Amino acid sequence: MNLPDFTPLVDFFLPSRCGLCGLGATVRGLCASCRGEFLPWRQEEACRRCGDRLTPAECEGICAQCALKPPRFEAVSAGFWYEPPLDALIHRFKYGADLRLGRALALAMAQTMLPPLAIDVLLPVPLAPRRQRSRGFNQAAVLTRDLGAAWRLPVLLDAVQRRRETPHQARLHASARRENLRGAFAVERARAIAGRRVGVVDDVLTTGATLNALAEVLLESGAAAVQGIVLARAASPVRLTG
Repeated sequence: MNLPDFTPLVDFFLPSRCGLCGLGATVRGLCASCRGEFLPWRQEEACRRCGDRLTPAECEGICAQCALKPPRFEAVSAGFWYEPPLDALIHRFKYGADLRLGRALALAMAQTMLPPLAIDVLLPVPLAPRRQRSRGFNQAAVLTRDLGAAWRLPVLLDAVQRRRETPHQARLHASARRENLRGAFAVERARAIAGRRVGVVDDVLTTGATLNALAEVLLESGAAAVQGIVLARAASPVRLTG
């Protein structure tokens, strides 16, 4: 069954001026000139497991961290690297509640990335209830909805719940990250993900600890495989600091 074309609705709701420069006319939220400033993520220069940028010494397609301790998720793909000016736009989307900009970023992501061939269903990284009430929305869910429409993939917005708040992973050591996320997620719709290849969508991936914890509970609940699909891949501070 063909999904309806949402392009007219997107054109209606997205701003007619660029969300970055405010000058370039566009019906997609970002003018071509400003979108050209985003640094595209390339698989050939990234680890095939975690998606982090490879060093010159890592010539086998996998980073030293993943070779030493493979993650539970199968792979990560991204639209862009988390660098200026995209980092500031993501911050504005999340903390300034700029949902029109968020939808423009989702479209840029969908147009930059190839539709994943080995994914059956998409779901967002969930926010803790208190954080979602405070923010008013889940930025990962905004991206997931638009990616699902663009790629013609089913979306499960409530398959996984976040039980509690967790500190930012980048500030913690590896053992503290694992402990911090222990029991943080619960699968609510195991039958909906059983036997399916799941794409977990988020805005930014940094350490991969959250995705790893989600992959663990999804696999335990019967998912066939888990991949991360993110708007932007940041350099992992774990590898930068050793």
